Amino acid sequence: MLQLFFGGLAAANGITLLCALYIGAVSGGLISAILLNMPGDAATAMLLGSFMVHGLQPGPLLSTTHADLVYTIFGAMFIPAVVMLIVQMVGLRLFANVLKVPKNYLLPVLVVLCLVGAYSLNNRTFDVWRVLIFGAAGYILVKLEMPLPPLILGFVLGENTELYLRRGLMYTHGSFPAFFKSPVAAIFLTASMISIVLMV
Repeated sequence: MLQLFFGGLAAANGITLLCALYIGAVSGGLISAILLNMPGDAATAMLLGSFMVHGLQPGPLLSTTHADLVYTIFGAMFIPAVVMLIVQMVGLRLFANVLKVPKNYLLPVLVVLCLVGAYSLNNRTFDVWRVLIFGAAGYILVKLEMPLPPLILGFVLGENTELYLRRGLMYTHGSFPAFFKSPVAAIFLTASMISIVLMV
């Protein structure tokens, strides 16, 4: 095992193996996110959020109601893999030079590009201020070492959670203890409360 990571050519093979495993995990997470509405990370949660913005409801029925979109996404996963291989083989050394650029030069350019992109979307100054405000909020959360994926998941799943909570309260006539009568619901709610307490 040590030779896999420290043994010359074996080290390159180990890195290739890890990259292949990562790409496979991303593909599997994308399938579960689109077809089961269960995002596994922040990237797939943002993808589900974009689906909902455009009026698409992720879940098992998405493959039947919008089969063309689902199969287009799965088919398009092969094209970036080939393009990424070609681009990385050609420009890997060039891309490595970006790391030599000092941050005080690179970061202002990135911020300006983000603001220009936000303004060009709807030609509104409000979008620029929104980017600045949420960027500052994200910076504060990072400095406080607070995880960002739960915030994104809450943004994506919050609307459905409120909807089904209202339906459940209407069904139980406003009784919260009724949610714990089902063993499955009780297990999931208890596990959620325990995870929240342990995080705090």
